[in-house]
Formats: sequence, structure tokens, C-alpha cells
Amino acid sequence: MANKETASARSTTVPALPLRMANYELLELIARGGMGTVYRAHHVFLDKPVAVKILRGDAPQREQVIEAFRREAQALARLNHPSIVQVVDVGEADGQTYIAMDYAPGMDLARWVKRDGRLAPNNLLFVSRQVVEGIASAHAAGVLHRDIKPDNIICDHLGSVKVTDFGLAGDVRLVAAGRDKPKFATPAYAAPEVLSGGESDACSDVFSLGATLYYLASGHLPFGRDAVLAAQMAGTKPLWELAPDLPRSFTTAVMTCIEIDRAKRPQNAGEMLALMFPDTRIGRRWLIVGIALGLLIAGLAAALVALLLTD
Repeated sequence: MANKETASARSTTVPALPLRMANYELLELIARGGMGTVYRAHHVFLDKPVAVKILRGDAPQREQVIEAFRREAQALARLNHPSIVQVVDVGEADGQTYIAMDYAPGMDLARWVKRDGRLAPNNLLFVSRQVVEGIASAHAAGVLHRDIKPDNIICDHLGSVKVTDFGLAGDVRLVAAGRDKPKFATPAYAAPEVLSGGESDACSDVFSLGATLYYLASGHLPFGRDAVLAAQMAGTKPLWELAPDLPRSFTTAVMTCIEIDRAKRPQNAGEMLALMFPDTRIGRRWLIVGIALGLLIAGLAAALVALLLTD
């Protein structure tokens, strides 16, 4: 998710809650940062919980922040996947710009690992699949995230995840034309080409996603916190050594995703999904077959009942 600061565009204090703003009742402060503040809120007309991100009125580099808000709203509006938070509304009230999106209850995975340590193998595989599928759907829609990290993945108590904070999102078409470079990135998870000021594309998202899964699986950053080390693979332990209880095919796939040479990585999250979970297509095919058989059996049963009733 993202952030804002107060009820007044100039104030730096958080207003007393609850507070009405446009169609929303702000109930609880969720997160606060340099660009703004996120509140848990209630949509008074739709009667549903939402998260409202309000732009900080005195945010530094305000024009870039407004651009990030615009990007996030447009990116989310193009996406429809259960693992990606959905936009509800964008607007301005009392001189403040806001984005309202689905409320994702739970804890971000950075805090989760900090509190409990690395994810258990089954939990990790369950979470990983959801996240990679979500980013794959974004790439298929022509949207890049460009700031994938554990902090931007919310997980609830059932293990369902939501990828949030598309504030740095990019359009694949503009990137291909060389007209869209990321202004910010989180160095510990950013691809080497991004750190060196180059283009950021779906392959760069794959690197960030691989680095994120490496951290969730091991509790360690693959390159440490010194982002410059991401330009050399020196000292990076193979994930299968840190997490021997995970399937070797999975840990090998993660290591492939964080290759320094981008040509050796999957080129988008769809390819990453196929590499990491090779049963994906088969599983879905059999799911469809199972549903079809279920409908067929149900139809036959209904026909049999009708036949018996007419006798």
C-alpha cells in the first residue's frame, strides 16, 4: 500500500478519528510515510471496508508523487486478479488527492518474517504461487509493478495474499519505447539494470520477485542490504543450501530469477510461473475437466430424476 498525512494538506499531525472524507469514514491509521498516509476506512454508500491512501499535501517532489498516484490508479484499474488489490475510487476532497482500494486485512510479509522468521515450506509455496500468478496477470495486461518486495505483499490468516503499492507501475509499451524509466526503487530487491540506471521491464520485475521469494524462504536478502552487491553475485548462497526442506526445482527456479545476466532469467512472470510451478497448466486443465465432468454428472442426475418423476 502507500501513504498520506493529515486532514489538512499542510498539517503534519494525524487527525482525530473517525473522520468523514468524501464517501469514506476514516477509521484507523494503517501506514504513514513520506508521500502520504493509508487509512482503514468504510465506504458509507457501498457499506464495505476499504483502504484510503491520501496524498500528503507537503510531500517532497510533489509532482512525482502525484504522478505515482496517477500511475497506481491507472494500473490497478487495468488489473483484475484475486492476488492484486483492486481500485475502488480515485478523487479529490478538501484539496486532498486520494485513492480508495479494497482493504486487504493481514500483515505484510516483511513484518511477518521479522516476527516469525522465514516462511514454513508449505506456506511459502502457497504464497509464492499466488504472488507469481498475480504479477503474471499484470504482465499479461501490460503493467509492470517495479517495486516488488515483501513489504508490498499482504497476507491474511488464511494465507491469501494481495500485492499492493503499484505507485511505481509502468506501461510495457512506454518502457519498450524508452519513454518510461522508474524514478525510485528499493535497492535491496531491485535488478542490477535498474540500479545502474537502465531500463526496467518485466524481466526486472522477475528479479525483484525472485529476490523477494529468496528472502521469504531463507530470512536473508540474497545480496545483503548493499545494493551495489547486486551487480556481482559474490557471496550469494544458493537457496537450496539455506532452505533444503524446499523442493529443489523451486529453489533452482528462484536462483534463476535472480541471475545477474537478465538473458538467463525468465523474461516475465508468466515464464517464471511455468518454471517454478511446471504443473500449473496441467493442474488448471484437470480442474476444468473436473468441473466439466461435475456438470455432466449433475446434468445426468437431473435428467434421471426428471425421468423417474414422470414415470
